[in-house]
Formats: sequence, C-alpha cells, structure tokens
Amino acid sequence: ISESIIKAQYALAPTMGIVNETIKNYYSEINAIRDILQPINMEYVKTTLESQEALRNAMNNGIQSNIQVFGAELNKILNFTYNDKSFNFVNVQQDIIDKMRPFLLEAQQILFARKNISDNLNKKAKTMLQFGWWFVNSLPIKIINYIYKNKETLKQEDVDKIISNYYESDECKELEEIINGWNELDYFSKWKSKVKDAFYAHKLGMYSLSVPVWTLMIEGIIRDFMREKYDITAYKFGILYKNFKEKAEKLDGFIVSYTFNCMDSFYVRFNPENPDGACDFSRHKIFHGQAVNYDTEINSLKLILYLDELFYMVLSLKNPIIA
Repeated sequence: ISESIIKAQYALAPTMGIVNETIKNYYSEINAIRDILQPINMEYVKTTLESQEALRNAMNNGIQSNIQVFGAELNKILNFTYNDKSFNFVNVQQDIIDKMRPFLLEAQQILFARKNISDNLNKKAKTMLQFGWWFVNSLPIKIINYIYKNKETLKQEDVDKIISNYYESDECKELEEIINGWNELDYFSKWKSKVKDAFYAHKLGMYSLSVPVWTLMIEGIIRDFMREKYDITAYKFGILYKNFKEKAEKLDGFIVSYTFNCMDSFYVRFNPENPDGACDFSRHKIFHGQAVNYDTEINSLKLILYLDELFYMVLSLKNPIIA
C-alpha cells in the first residue's frame, strides 16, 4: 500500500506540467502589456493573487462547481479594463479550462476510488485488530480477505496460525526478504549481526533469544532516528515514542494508526507491584524480569513485522516526497 501511494504521487506529476505550461503562456501574454504592471495598478495585482488562492480552494470541491468557479476566477484574472480599454484573454482562459478539465475529472475519480478503497480496508483493518493484528504491509491481501470473510467463525488461535504459516513457508523466505531489505537504512544496518543471530534463533524456535533483540532494536532505531532527523532526545523512551508517532501519523492516518494500535499494546504501562496486571507480551514486563512466557513464535513474528512497518515509516519520513 505504501508503495502504491508513492507511485500515485509520481504518476500525477506529469499532469501538473500541462498546467505549468499554460500558466507560463499566460504570463507571456501579460508581459506584452508591461504598463499594466506599473505601481498604480498594484491593486489589480493584489486582486489577481487573491483570485489564485480562491482558485486553489475551488479545486477541492465538487467537479462541476469546480469548473464553474474555476472559470469565474480565471475571468477575473484574464478579463479586465485599464484606462477605459478592455483586455480580454478568452483564448487563454478557455485553453486553461480545457486542459484542466480532464485533470479535475481524473482527480475526482481518484478521490472517489480512494474513499471506497479506504472504507473497505478500514473494515478489514478493524477485523485484524480484533484478532490482535493490524493491516500488515507484507501480508497478502487474499489472506486478510479470508480472515475478514470468516471472522465470525475464526478464533484467535486460528488467525495466528494462518499468519504464522504464511511467514514460515519455504523456510521463512518472506521474512528473510523483509529483513534483507532493512539494510537500506543505516539505522537498521548497524544491527545487522544481531539481526542475523535473532533471525537464526527465530527459525530454530528459540524465541527467548529473538524477542529481546527485536525489542531492543525498535527502541534503538527510534532513538537514533529522532535524534538525527529532528534533534529530539529524551531519557524516557515513552516521550520519544509519542513524538515519533506524531511524525509518522502524518504519513497515512489509516495505515499507521492501526499499526500503532497494536504497537501501543506492547508498551502498555506496567506496575512491578502487580505484574499480573499486564500480559507477558509487554516491553516493560519483559525487561523488568516479570514476563516468563514472552517467548512465543507469534510474539517474535509480531516484533519482526513491527520492525518492518517501522522501516517504511522511517524511510518515508527520512525521504519525504515533495509535491
């Protein structure tokens, strides 16, 4: 999903080139009557700039009203009177409208499609959350669809087994490819030797060794990234985690929010005086030595997949797409 969103942004870029070329032609027309731009006429220039802002706002509403308002605002800019002489750029105005119309129509279709897709994915993400999972980036949609369609009859253990079977297949080939991809970021590659050991332990079923390594990595990577990218440091990890979430949630509210809903449960508050108040899959309970049954395949797998989600969040925040 993350890759699809980034590709869509690149796909829209050529369309904007049409608009830029038309605007450039418009300014060429204006340049032919330089006296219009004398100080005495700055009120007109001010009105033009205000119209441009209204024009941008208009593009965010319904398609038909968009085109009507779009034409009206262009009319203010391109048709005016100066020294009792009328200036009319009808051809330029119509050219802009004609070239913008397909772009507006396509944008409207994309918005409708995205709304329908978002609603559909939202329902499935809620179902995954009910079973203690999220809309896992690397999990095939057909598996998520199966869980969603059979949510009334499946149990927690069934869903865990379905997901673990997928990642266990072919000697954990999918997980190996995921982990190899992390080397693209220095925040992850510095853990390369530990990752190798932890993944080896995971494949052998030695989860008491893999879980602590994945847990340390999550905290270490977030600390390193927040310090380097935003110059934010803190003694308590909870503060950094909250700051990181605020940054990441700007990427894609839907995808990120469900991921954090699951990750948050791993960082739930823990009271050492009442250790049974939290489940064993708890960062604080594990490192306070109160979690005895933390070493399960599902816990180790979830942490690997948390790290993979973290990888894409950090990658996107580190190299944002500038529109």
